[in-house]
Order: sequence, then structure tokens, then C-alpha cells
Amino acid sequence: MKKTILILLIGLTTTTFADNLITKRVDSHAPISIMNDHNHTKSEIMTSYRLMTMTMDGNIQGNNDITMTDITNTNYMMAPQSMTMTMHMIGIMYGLTKQTTLMAMSSYQEKDMTMINKMNQSSNSRTTGLSDLKLSALQTISKTDKQSWIAHIGLSLPIGSIDETDDNNRLAYPMQLGSGTVDVVLGTTYTKFIKSFSLGSQISNIIRTGKNKHQYRLGHSFSVITWLAKPITNNWSISLRLTRLSNEDINGSDSSLNTMMSPTTSTNTGNVIYTTGIGSNIKFSKQYLKGARLAIELTKPISQNVNGIQMKNKYSYTIGYQQAF
Repeated sequence: MKKTILILLIGLTTTTFADNLITKRVDSHAPISIMNDHNHTKSEIMTSYRLMTMTMDGNIQGNNDITMTDITNTNYMMAPQSMTMTMHMIGIMYGLTKQTTLMAMSSYQEKDMTMINKMNQSSNSRTTGLSDLKLSALQTISKTDKQSWIAHIGLSLPIGSIDETDDNNRLAYPMQLGSGTVDVVLGTTYTKFIKSFSLGSQISNIIRTGKNKHQYRLGHSFSVITWLAKPITNNWSISLRLTRLSNEDINGSDSSLNTMMSPTTSTNTGNVIYTTGIGSNIKFSKQYLKGARLAIELTKPISQNVNGIQMKNKYSYTIGYQQAF
């Protein structure tokens, strides 16, 4: 962690530049699910909308499937059956200087979960609302017509609710809309451009600070992403990516939650998940759509190893539209 922070601080204070820019390439942006991957020229603005849906179905203990009957035959009164999370993400990026880009992003979330009790009866819970607000700065370390190296640093501000209830009982951690804490986001992205394709890699940390008003904080997370993008034409590219995401356990606990109700009330939220994704990106060149991009990506886990019992990720997809001015 200390080495990562040192690299980022060096990157934020030492930059080199070249006149040849790579922004005209259709694969100059990472797959649409990846944030903080590119910067903009001075005074350039880019707005974006992303629709992301993630589906979970069934449960896993360690790296093995566990049935709902196995869960309810223990001390747990209920078992999670399925969950869907949909996010409507709105973002804006602004080129403050040739080297520095500012970004803000917020989202509206919809979460739905189905539970099964010991008598095999189902119940549903739903939460909706704004998530935490993310503010960040992207700093170019090096940029030529063959490569781009960017560092980012930001804050996630606790706008999302952590007070969501059902029948006047506070819902478990996965159904809350925010973290309740100010979180620090650090990362760096490197992209290598070759004539017929590009390779990219990003590392990113989310560092949680303090504890929220319910006396817990979500676990720190660390992700490593690599991707390969192939331009098919000047305006269309396809991509393949691999992600390793690790999350730590929740620190502290919400004392209002009954830990025997369901595995979702447990603070054993640590995990390591590998996912693969395929995507497509279209860059429009017609005058009335100049600066616009339309992209889609579908991701699916290939390996999941969790602490305790957690819901099993099935797949997610992201559709995004970006418009530069």
C-alpha cells in the first residue's frame, strides 16, 4: 500500500508530455465499466451516462456453492435467494489544464433482494436512492502517441443512505445505498497503443476512513484490471478484460442487525473475485454526433472465494453514452 501511494504521489508531481495525442483512436478509452482511465485537453468537457445492472443468484461459502436449505438448517432464520442492483450513473469530466482533468460522478441505485425462510416462504425487500458522490482529479504522468500513463486521486462523499429499512427494521449491509464514511480513492492507469490494438492496466484502491454513525465501516478494496482492445474500423473497437477485485471484511458492526437473521447481516464480507468481460465501443464521427461514444460491456465471474457465506455473483452489464464538447 505504501509503495502504491508513493508511486501515485510521484506521478502527481512529475509529468512529461509529447505533442502527439492518441485521443483520435477509437480505443483511446478503456472498456465502459472502467473509470478514471483517460484525461481531456484544457477546457474540454465530457458528460456521460451509464446503466449498470448486476445480478446475484444463490450463495457460496469459501469457493463452494451452498444451498438455501443448508443455510436455513443452521442457526440462520433466512437465506438470500437472489439480488439485482441497477445503477444509473451520471458523470462529468472537465479539462482543467492540459495535464489535469477533474471528474464528478453520482448514481441512482435500485436494489432488490429475495429471501427464503425455514418454511420455504419468500419475501422481498427493495431500496432506491442516490449513492455516494465521487470527486476525483486525474493527472497525466506521461502521454505520447504510443502510450498514456495517468494517476488519479479522489474522495467518495457519504451521500448515500445507510438508514434503509423494511417494516421498521434496518436492512442488512448489501441493501444500504452508501458507505456512511468519507473514502479515499487512489489509482493509476497505463495504456500502450500499438498499430492494430491497445493494452491497458489499472490498479485502484478504495481506502475507508473512520466509522459511520452506525459504528462500522465497509472493508477496503483493491482492484487490478487488464484489458486488450482491438479497433475493427476507425470508429468501432472490441475489448476483452480481466479483473481481480479483493474486499476486506467490514470493521465494526451495526448493533441494530440481528446476526442470526441471515448471512447478509454478517461482517464477513471479505472476498477475492476474478471476472472477465467482453465489450464494444463505437465512436461517432458525423458532425451532429461528433465527440459521442456508445459502448457496452458484459462481465461474468470466473472465480469467487469469500469469507463466510455470501451471495454468488452471476453477471453484470454496462451500457454507456459519452459526449465530449
